[in-house]
Amino acid sequence: MRSSSNIEIRRCRPRLGTFVEITARGGDVRALESAVNSAFESIASVQRLMSVHDPRSELSRVNRLAHDQPVKVTGATFAVLTRAVEMAACSGGAFDFTIGATLARWGFLPASLRRKQSGAPLPAR
Repeated sequence: MRSSSNIEIRRCRPRLGTFVEITARGGDVRALESAVNSAFESIASVQRLMSVHDPRSELSRVNRLAHDQPVKVTGATFAVLTRAVEMAACSGGAFDFTIGATLARWGFLPASLRRKQSGAPLPAR
């Protein structure tokens, strides 16, 4: 039997297109449960803002509309997108946060993430 100072709780929930597992250890089961619930709420917040699997998320709106019009996003979403651009630049393109549509086309992600093909060629730069 575990002593009260060595309690471990583990919870797993589907989030962000995968399973997220959180393990917490300590002596107060109520505090551990509260911390795990708080962590899952934080993850749920990220999911609401930035899930490509949820057509209502900010990121889905950006993907759907930004080619045609400005899309207002929260500071959190803007910060993540800004950091992604920085990481792509620093890695010489090895980190590619735009890869989702290609992975969907290859069958590694849901077909709903494929880009719509307009049939019109892209304008020359």
